[in-house]
Amino acid sequence: MTGMALYNYSPVWVQNLLCSLEGYRIKIVRYGNVFRHALKEYESRNDWSYERLCDFRDLQLRKLVRHCYDTVPYYHRLFNEGGINPDGIKTLDDLKRLPILTKETVKRNPEAFLSSRYASTSLVPISTSGSTGSSLTLLVLPDNIARQYAVWWRYRRRLGIGFDMWHDEFGSRTIVPPSQRRPPYWRICRPLKQVMFSAFHGNASSFPFYFDRIRKDGFQWFHATPSVFIPFASYCLENGCSLGKQIRFITTGAENLYDHQKRMICEAFGVSPKNHYGLTEAVANFSETPDGIMEVDEDFAAVEFVPEGDSFHIVGTSLINYTMPLLRYATADIAQISGKIGRRGRIVDRIDGRSGDAVFLPDGIRIGTLSALFSTTDNIVEAQIYQAKDYSLEIRFVPKNEKYAPDLERVRHLLAERIGNTLAVRFRRMEKIPRTERGKLRYIISDVCRK
Repeated sequence: MTGMALYNYSPVWVQNLLCSLEGYRIKIVRYGNVFRHALKEYESRNDWSYERLCDFRDLQLRKLVRHCYDTVPYYHRLFNEGGINPDGIKTLDDLKRLPILTKETVKRNPEAFLSSRYASTSLVPISTSGSTGSSLTLLVLPDNIARQYAVWWRYRRRLGIGFDMWHDEFGSRTIVPPSQRRPPYWRICRPLKQVMFSAFHGNASSFPFYFDRIRKDGFQWFHATPSVFIPFASYCLENGCSLGKQIRFITTGAENLYDHQKRMICEAFGVSPKNHYGLTEAVANFSETPDGIMEVDEDFAAVEFVPEGDSFHIVGTSLINYTMPLLRYATADIAQISGKIGRRGRIVDRIDGRSGDAVFLPDGIRIGTLSALFSTTDNIVEAQIYQAKDYSLEIRFVPKNEKYAPDLERVRHLLAERIGNTLAVRFRRMEKIPRTERGKLRYIISDVCRK
């Protein structure tokens, strides 16, 4: 019997104990001395100007590039064969001399990216989610994990969230056995101060139990994956389930937070959610400020916005990963930026999803940035755009109520503005849109065969 099977067959109190034991292990890795020291360093730069942060970033970048040339086989060969002097890369703009690195290149020969300076026995594997393809496994020092959580906690502390705060979490992990048919639909992790609600049991029958537990706990903070949290927010709105002024903080991550989702969450709980963008590869990090502006964390990674059409590909270089460094790594995410500078970093207007999240016209034109289609809808809980092999589109949607017809007309109109009337479009009402194996909602799925 596997460990997960044993967990699923255990009593609830044993599952809670196992969640806490795992939480204790995670706490040791994430929140030890390295974390505390790194957080102190990050917060010491809270009042730095944008220019000073960029100088710091470029200094760290120069150290990393020299390290890559001296100790990483892939980069030593790349620089030599390309006639590139590593000491000539002094700033973020200089990185353009290097080719963009893809996940596939790393996967083909991961050993070539390992630095000779570190013994493999001291490294731990971390894996990306692989939400639109196969995952990537990197080998890093445990210290890297702590430093990444330090920058995430800097963002939380700027919002006013403290370490001693318990929170309700709507994540995509399977923490309640799929076969369970009665409450409790949550598990408790005491070391991390979280009550974790199941992503796979939420529906009109179970949400009353979710709501009662949340109200009983009285926690002031939600942390959520948007597509997991939105059905619960919709339920609360439709059934008049109010938490009053209990909730002070709502943070989201792991997925894009679209405007229509943000509006629904705010309407349901009276708090505007704050979003965070980060990756397992640690090559980019964006944090939303208390006043709702998303800024690049310039002191964490060297982030480039590479233009393509009316969008920008997010390309990043981690400044903390010296064991398996990634220079100019293509995240496969796209963003909208205006070139404005915030208090501490470049402003990101919005994240528009994965570069693969696009529909295609028969002439080969790729249409992305479709996240705004549902930005003005009031009666749709969640949606997904599916493109069949014949290029036709199916707009799958879950309505909040029966007043959704005008919303669909707005979606049809906005879609026509972006792609014209070249594709057949149909709408399909659904009770729930299927998730990936990791419990996430893909916004666009295209089965068009692209060469």
